Amino acid sequence: MTNILKCACCGARIADLSFLDWSDGETRPFECGECGCWTKVEASVSLETTSDAVETRDELRRLAMWNGCEFWYNTEGVLRIYPADDLGGRELAALWMAPETGYEEAAGLHVTVDGRPLPVDVYDGLVPREAAKVIWKRIGAIL
Repeated sequence: MTNILKCACCGARIADLSFLDWSDGETRPFECGECGCWTKVEASVSLETTSDAVETRDELRRLAMWNGCEFWYNTEGVLRIYPADDLGGRELAALWMAPETGYEEAAGLHVTVDGRPLPVDVYDGLVPREAAKVIWKRIGAIL
């Protein structure tokens, strides 16, 4: 990842910063070639893990919100999606993570739409945003 450092005084471009080669808490000074002003940059590095399954689930939750659907997570971490103003009524879809293989032949995100399992091969191999759109079309068909 690259970020562009600009001078706080004159706005000139000072450097392209790649955070991949910085240590957490490391400070480096940079001089502006235009006005001579010095700028210090301190790195704050944090790593976050994610997976396509988590990103697809999060994208589906966002699509549910944008389409006025109700949703909630139960105590087992299952995301349940309901039509607007029908929380607890007819369940449109349920999404959950299953780390073990065997359910629908793949580990990761598992989906039921209108109470029936959605085969993993419908969305497997797609980037999260596209996978969510494919699943959402199935959910939208029963709205």
